[in-house]
Amino acid sequence: MIQKLMKAINVVVILFLINILWFFGTIIGGLFLGFVPSTAALIHLLLLPDLFQDTYSYKEIVLIFIKRYWQILKEYTWRVVVVPFSIIILYFDVLIIQQNSLMKALFQWPLILFMGYMCLIIINYFILDDSFPLERNRSKLKFSMAVVFLLPLQSLTSAVLFLCFFVIGLAYSWFLFFAIPLFVYVITHLFLSALKKKRLVS
Repeated sequence: MIQKLMKAINVVVILFLINILWFFGTIIGGLFLGFVPSTAALIHLLLLPDLFQDTYSYKEIVLIFIKRYWQILKEYTWRVVVVPFSIIILYFDVLIIQQNSLMKALFQWPLILFMGYMCLIIINYFILDDSFPLERNRSKLKFSMAVVFLLPLQSLTSAVLFLCFFVIGLAYSWFLFFAIPLFVYVITHLFLSALKKKRLVS
């Protein structure tokens, strides 16, 4: 009983730690530079075997995150700003069309869905980047863009899960301390297991 409790506490601490690392990584990069490398480092950590089994110390987890963060910044340089910049532009578009009821009715949900689509591309891209580091970046990007349509059930589940997490976060502010890594963990393994089942990845 005590051993199970200690394991549960360890999982909670790791999720909290990774959540803090993601926020700090994003803020330090000034959002534009920080979002993509932080998300890539987060996915890299969550794909580590036995992450929650006392295999890695908290210090090792921090060092792995930092190493992956800087690796992504060096490898992708200015390209890391493309996605967050695009999402922010789309977000401001959503705010602007709120002023017109017709525009809001026509474009609000398509814009929101497109922002979600871009976030799923990022998650799937770095799943592939971890699985196939030697594969060409352009090939991984094309496949990541297609995966959302190849796996419609997983994509729909991701959208529903996001809404659930959002509502829970509004109701219980403490949930925000664990929400990001927990959401990405579920989505990452949801897509990865589906890709393996369809033999699209090994």
